[in-house]
Amino acid sequence: MNTSIHGMKRTVWCGELRAADAEKEVTVNGWCERTRDNGGVLFLLLRDRTGTIQCTFDKSVNAELFDIAFGVRTEYVLAIRGKVVLRDANAINKKMPTGEVEIAVTDIRVLSKSETTPFEISDNKEVNDQLRLKYRYLDLRRPSMQRNLALRHRVTQIARNYFDEQGFLEIETPMLQKSTPEGARDYLVPSRVHPGKFYALPQSPQQYKQLLMLSGVDRYLQITRCFRDEDLRADRQPETTIRQYQSDFKYIVRYLSCGNDRRKLDEYFQTTEFQLDHPEAFLDWLSAVTNDRRYRKAKELIETTEGKGGKIDMCVLLDMYEERGEARGIEKGIAQGEARGIEKGIAQGEARGMAKGISQGILQGISQGIEEINALYQCLLADNRMEDIQKAIMDTDYQKELLQEYRIGE
Repeated sequence: MNTSIHGMKRTVWCGELRAADAEKEVTVNGWCERTRDNGGVLFLLLRDRTGTIQCTFDKSVNAELFDIAFGVRTEYVLAIRGKVVLRDANAINKKMPTGEVEIAVTDIRVLSKSETTPFEISDNKEVNDQLRLKYRYLDLRRPSMQRNLALRHRVTQIARNYFDEQGFLEIETPMLQKSTPEGARDYLVPSRVHPGKFYALPQSPQQYKQLLMLSGVDRYLQITRCFRDEDLRADRQPETTIRQYQSDFKYIVRYLSCGNDRRKLDEYFQTTEFQLDHPEAFLDWLSAVTNDRRYRKAKELIETTEGKGGKIDMCVLLDMYEERGEARGIEKGIAQGEARGIEKGIAQGEARGMAKGISQGILQGISQGIEEINALYQCLLADNRMEDIQKAIMDTDYQKELLQEYRIGE
């Protein structure tokens, strides 16, 4: 029995064959899903990542091939050549995309044999998660897992193509780096060259993103792995993939329409079994930002200012909210974090308390920062200090002086 793949290179995927391919000579490679002996005619279902196709062996036509196929068991790796033929009308399987055709086999090669698998390679069988993970290479053969991998690839490819059209450069950044404070603990990697020193795996490529902006890259994209040493939650695990993008000159092009481009996604999802159940979830920038409290506050302030002959740029004002809010948030966060850490016990609770306190404090601080900025401009409008409004917009130090002058935020 010939077990070489020489001369049996795949010419078509199993799941691609349709009625239009009838009478074609094809070669398919894949795994045996199951066999069925129908008394002199044996049916073998061959599977690859695209789907399955039925292959038939007629003992009266070629007894040698029939005997080889009769010895094939589940998950044997096979190479099969034959002619695509239409099934009889009463033999068409409407549950299979390839159910109208089958392959009348003229050659078969058993490339690799398989022992009995610990579970059936099927989506119809419930399998213990521990067993699935132990035999992950078998679990990934299941059709649903193959579809998931293909879907992830295609959606990522759409994103890459779209960002490329918008002038973004995809740039890799280092995995081994200096530890930087972020929202969780770092995974550490000891250095052999520098004893006692450690590298940290990145929680995000944040610093590299900023470095690239300063380097004149202008528009940057990265789809990369990030690592966070934190307790498992419904939406968190030790390593995740993130899509990171950044554009420079944000006052010229502040918001690019590239996050959720529905038109591009629709092009893909229309060709798959997956459907977007909630298309209304895709919002344009204006629809999204008008639901934001900061935007509403800014809009009110801008309208009041314009009523008195002044002018404030929306983008500049939103940036001021962000800057003031972050400063206030860090102050509140550290104070709350230290208090929570003491409550929980310094040895065990300091890190957790600090992290939780900072996250809560930043949210409260941003809210307070918005109120302080709005209060300042309302005071300046009431006193008809239009020149000071324009100067405060461009000079944050002068803005702080005015906040102290009006005793705002003390």
